[in-house]
Amino acid sequence: MSSLFLRKSFYFVRHGETDWNKEQKVMGQSDIPLNENGILQAQAVAEKIQALPIDIIISSPLKRALATAEIIGNKIHQPVTIENNLQEYGWGIMEGKIRRDCSYNNIPFEAEKWWQKGIVPEGAESFAKFTDRVIKATNDHLSVNQNILFVAHGGVIMAILALIGKPSWKIKNVALYHFIAPEVGQNSWDINIIK
Repeated sequence: MSSLFLRKSFYFVRHGETDWNKEQKVMGQSDIPLNENGILQAQAVAEKIQALPIDIIISSPLKRALATAEIIGNKIHQPVTIENNLQEYGWGIMEGKIRRDCSYNNIPFEAEKWWQKGIVPEGAESFAKFTDRVIKATNDHLSVNQNILFVAHGGVIMAILALIGKPSWKIKNVALYHFIAPEVGQNSWDINIIK
């Protein structure tokens, strides 16, 4: 699967915290802004990112990601470009429900397992459609010779992990990753979590 991505390393950060994150609600494409803690988280990750060789920031248009990207951009004096295809997975009728208390057709909410089983709630997008737009978004920008920081969502990172054949894990707010492209003749991507 790694051949689907251009072989170019990139950085990726998940947006800061929102009230819905705190309340364990399914957010999807609901446009929820950062809360006070999320703003502080974005400012803290911006400090870390100052040391990285970033030329441009590509952001989801959703408020929580765009605000995170703008805080980082202001700190490192780099432009932010909006990429609509980096929006979070659209969960349809599941959005706004409490994760631990919700199910669809009596199947408990677990994003990765639903995706693996092809479960698509009413009004949601298929995982295949989601991964297609994530690949398009990343490849369109990776084709340019710049060091890129993508700012988006946990689901987008999970899709990238699936596409490069890596297991998924819990993605924390403002988790910062360096995806390192395989060398010529190799297929395996490396992922560094920057602390």
